[in-house]
Amino acid sequence: MNRRKNKEEMRKLVAQWKTSELTRKEFSQQNNIAETKLGYWQKKFKKTETPKQFIPLVVQEKYHDINIPLEIHYPNGVKIKSLQKLDIRTIKELVTII
Repeated sequence: MNRRKNKEEMRKLVAQWKTSELTRKEFSQQNNIAETKLGYWQKKFKKTETPKQFIPLVVQEKYHDINIPLEIHYPNGVKIKSLQKLDIRTIKELVTII
């Protein structure tokens, strides 16, 4: 197996492990891969990931009662759209859930 193919396969495995609810040890055993190898690639990919930045939302008091559409766009492509008026508490819950 060439290096490039191995790297892409490991990227897929690391992504699968992150979305699973398994420990690294359990995932490694189920996928017949050394736990240390999975850990190595996890750290390697983590170093190359671009940091995600959070842009704070500041709502001024004068805008609390205005009924305007709300759209929240996350870096991973998830979008939340609402045409109804939402209170600040609901918006905060939506932001922290995703």
